[in-house]
Amino acid sequence: MVSIANETVASQYGRISRSLDPKELIPLRFVGFGVSLLDVWAASTPVLIGAMLLCFSLGFGLVMPSLDTSVVGLVSSQFRASMLGVLTSMLWLGQTVGPITFTGIVSTAFDEPVTGYRFLLLCCGMASLVGGVLVLLAFGRR
Repeated sequence: MVSIANETVASQYGRISRSLDPKELIPLRFVGFGVSLLDVWAASTPVLIGAMLLCFSLGFGLVMPSLDTSVVGLVSSQFRASMLGVLTSMLWLGQTVGPITFTGIVSTAFDEPVTGYRFLLLCCGMASLVGGVLVLLAFGRR
């Protein structure tokens, strides 16, 4: 379901990008990520957790084309393929290392895994939400 949601939104990026600039979409999605993570933190049933993770994946489907568009616009044509390769490598690295790090922190810093995961979801959700809002505000001042 996560991949289908991701692909569905990414396939509609052209329509979405007509309304908002990629520089606005990226921080806006971090706000969405933060809200989704906070909702996962607060969810009381597996169905609600699944729904929030689905929302998270919708945001990921929106942020990926925005990142690609931003990277392509920032570098000269001779470096575009290389930079997109670096971007893809960093995303895969994050997807690999992130869960391992998250689990490592929980297993070493908390006696109860559930308490640790909930605490980290709260912290990551707040950081994503606040960071996204601050970047949106910074772009609004320009």
